[in-house]
Amino acid sequence: MFWKNMVMEFQKNWKGFLIFLIVVITISGLMVQLYPVVEEEFQKKELEGEEYVELHIEDGQINITWDWEWHEITEHYRVVHDTASHLATSEIIGENITEKRFRLIHSEDDPEERYFAVIAVMDLEKLEDMMDEEEIPADFITVFKRGEVPVGMTSTVEPTDPLEEIMETPYFRMFTAGREDLRMDEIEGFMSIELYSWFILLVGLYIGYLAVKSVGGDYDERRMDIIFSTPLPRRQYILEKFTTLGSFLFALLLFSGLIVGASVYSIGKLNGVQVSTFVISMLSSWPMFLVIISVAMLFTVLLKSSRKAVGATLGFILLQYVLHMAGHMIEEIDFLRMFTIATYWDYNSVLLDGEFIVADFVLLLTTAVVLLIATISIFDRSDIPA
Repeated sequence: MFWKNMVMEFQKNWKGFLIFLIVVITISGLMVQLYPVVEEEFQKKELEGEEYVELHIEDGQINITWDWEWHEITEHYRVVHDTASHLATSEIIGENITEKRFRLIHSEDDPEERYFAVIAVMDLEKLEDMMDEEEIPADFITVFKRGEVPVGMTSTVEPTDPLEEIMETPYFRMFTAGREDLRMDEIEGFMSIELYSWFILLVGLYIGYLAVKSVGGDYDERRMDIIFSTPLPRRQYILEKFTTLGSFLFALLLFSGLIVGASVYSIGKLNGVQVSTFVISMLSSWPMFLVIISVAMLFTVLLKSSRKAVGATLGFILLQYVLHMAGHMIEEIDFLRMFTIATYWDYNSVLLDGEFIVADFVLLLTTAVVLLIATISIFDRSDIPA
């Protein structure tokens, strides 16, 4: 009888299961295909267009000169600077420059490491005239029509690793799960940041919603009294729902791991990493999502309303995620991470060290079981609305 009810539950929801499975494995597989572009970008240590721009410091002045082939159709130049090569927080220090040089005072208080970029603001009328005369290559025209075109960059120091600069920012530290040896130009680090760091949201929000609707739908549609007019124990009812969702979840994680591994293999970037590494790292999240299922069912039997339970469940997942991520960025609240379930899914240990943390797996599994027992206990004693 137990398996029969599980099969009925699966038959009712298999279409939704299948659609979400396709969505998750598609996202997982396609994410890998972006890696070669990112790897190539981060391996570039030279500054963009540095061959066109020169910098000299003498007599307390910084002199920047540049070579720009399209000077005659340039209205003016702009110079910006930053203390990092990514120029994410750059400031304009020179505007409306008509010559191919710029000079500024160099103070001892200035940062030792400064990066400068020269931008050409195109004269669109002259551009149109030259286009009519076919003096500009066709592949340049689209770029020039944007109005502002990078000429090149230069720096007061030798170019540093742009990846290291980015990874040192507080924002990116949120996504490294505390690992300082994680690099975006390695497939394991790339997947850790670009997929695993937010996988709890991708899967957790859906599985939590599904768990609420699985039980809450029977409340909302007034089916509970009909269901329990048959010789079906309440605990079996909850266990069937939980087991069905847990089985679907296991299959989803297994296929996701296989797709990620196969996708990495297809781009030739395994580099000693086994496909099984990605499978194990995905499956190690199983008890974390079982906790979410248990929490969702607990909220449902307490509130006896899908709408309220969905709100409470989604709020729980988002709070867990925010506290976990913020704890890595803000040292003062780092202790709060010990109360988040995401902390005990240490996918980086599997990806980077090849080590599966059994204690964390068992802790999350135990938590899920305890919450499930609490749900069954409350449901056994609660009144069923007519």
